[in-house]
Amino acid sequence: MRYQIFFVGLIFIIFIPYQSEANNKCFTAKTCLHNAKEICGEDHNQGTRRFFDTCDMKEYNCLQGTSYVKVSLGHCRNLPPIEEKKSTEKKLQKNKEMPNDDQDAEKSLQIDEENSKQEQDAENSLEIHEENSRQEQDEEKTTEKYEDNSKQEKEAEESLQIHEANSNQEQDTEKSLHIQEESSKQEQDAESTIGEAQDAAKLKAEDVKMDNKTE
Repeated sequence: MRYQIFFVGLIFIIFIPYQSEANNKCFTAKTCLHNAKEICGEDHNQGTRRFFDTCDMKEYNCLQGTSYVKVSLGHCRNLPPIEEKKSTEKKLQKNKEMPNDDQDAEKSLQIDEENSKQEQDAENSLEIHEENSRQEQDEEKTTEKYEDNSKQEKEAEESLQIHEANSNQEQDTEKSLHIQEESSKQEQDAESTIGEAQDAAKLKAEDVKMDNKTE
């Protein structure tokens, strides 16, 4: 009977679940009495680590799920003192838990810089747009000026054509007047010739009458 009980107990111990082992770690950590004697612990997966005492190592195994076991302090000779290490860990933990004003300020500064950059880009875009608009206005003015000059040239050409037409008309008028004067002069010459012929005829008729009377 005793052998049977021993065999059952051995099987229970061999096949105890991992959870029971973890619970056992935490139980021994809670019931452990601190003696403040520093030790060195070693875990095959985590390496070596300094602890305040054996209870501190058990508490760490309970909280972190590790399997540190006590080894010679010589294994931890290359590690920093435990006080310095604990202080560093507390600072790191505090930095993680507490809001980081410097990070918030840096993020705020980055946001301000980004907003400032966007404003500068918007201003540059606006300046480029204004410059393009100014160039378009200049081009429109140049086009209008060119069209106005072209219009003035056309008007000058039309005016010149009108002047030439008027000059031609004046020349034609002068020619017509000259022809009229020439015709009038010819008419006058013809009238003078006719008058002279009539006068000669009258004189001749008178001479004939005189001759007849004399006879």
